[in-house]
Amino acid sequence: METLIHQGLLPWHEQVWTDVVRASQAGGGLLLFGPSGHGKRFLGRRLAQALLCEHPLPGQHPCGHCQGCLLFNAGQHPDFIEIVPEALVDDFVRLRREDDESDDKEKKASKEIRIKDIRNLARMTTLTAHRGGKRVILIWPADEMNLESANAILKTLEEPGEGLCFVLVASHPAKLIPTVRSRVKSVDCGAASAVQATQWLAYRGVADSAKALGLGVGAPLKALFLFEQAAKDDSVALREQCLEWLLQAALSGVKERPVGLEALGLPQWLQTVLLLGYEVMRVKQGRPPLHLHWIEPQLQKVRLAGETALPAYLENCIDFMPMATHPLNLRMQLDDLAVRWASCFKV
Repeated sequence: METLIHQGLLPWHEQVWTDVVRASQAGGGLLLFGPSGHGKRFLGRRLAQALLCEHPLPGQHPCGHCQGCLLFNAGQHPDFIEIVPEALVDDFVRLRREDDESDDKEKKASKEIRIKDIRNLARMTTLTAHRGGKRVILIWPADEMNLESANAILKTLEEPGEGLCFVLVASHPAKLIPTVRSRVKSVDCGAASAVQATQWLAYRGVADSAKALGLGVGAPLKALFLFEQAAKDDSVALREQCLEWLLQAALSGVKERPVGLEALGLPQWLQTVLLLGYEVMRVKQGRPPLHLHWIEPQLQKVRLAGETALPAYLENCIDFMPMATHPLNLRMQLDDLAVRWASCFKV
């Protein structure tokens, strides 16, 4: 999926490109925000490449052929730094990493942007551009900066220095501390429409793109990831099996889980429960399902045990999500989830 950075704008970002470029030209800091799974990170990288391009095309698109673009695409541009949590490092970032052999290698990869990541920016913020143009720092996901990191970056955001541009990318901008938000220009990147997303997925070779988009909760990049993952293991098949089992449990009561279904893992179980649960609630409110349209006839047959049981259960699942990766007794947790799920319905 990382090759997307070399393939131009995603279709649903073409309409916001002008706004993004205009906001970036004033220098300083820029915040790109929008729902998860719609490619904001790739838009941020595209913008970074455009700012570093030495012969930009009309519309400020990067040319892809100058020395700046070649260095960028190779992950070797000296005036570009991408800050991401260790847990989200991909091949593009790894090309630039100089500390892969650090003492922290054996520790569990952090999902936060930590203070040491921000301190590593000191070299970029104090030196002039190697190639005489702009310098760009991309931070993703910026809403995962802890409080210490966010405070550490404030001074540089306020006085970035000549030609230094910050591009922050976030799915939940409200999580950023107000003093950071006040120092950047914000651009809503929007989301792909269902038509745009399904057409794009079909072009990428995803079979039954509408169903894939549904399983990806309407996020095209999540749907593409699921499609790519299906070719490597049975995780997508397990997700569909889990969805079918939960639906049958809602219609006819708890039955024994199919053998091996616990291999899906607790986080994916919870995500599947939330996806199906909120679709049930939509249908009970007289609205069509937002994502699982192909099971609408079965959803119409589901009967709730009361008005509050299912919403309360789903809220409990959301509260439990941060603990879902802890080494708990998986089978006991799934049994409890299943029993409480079934208690939300009349059979």
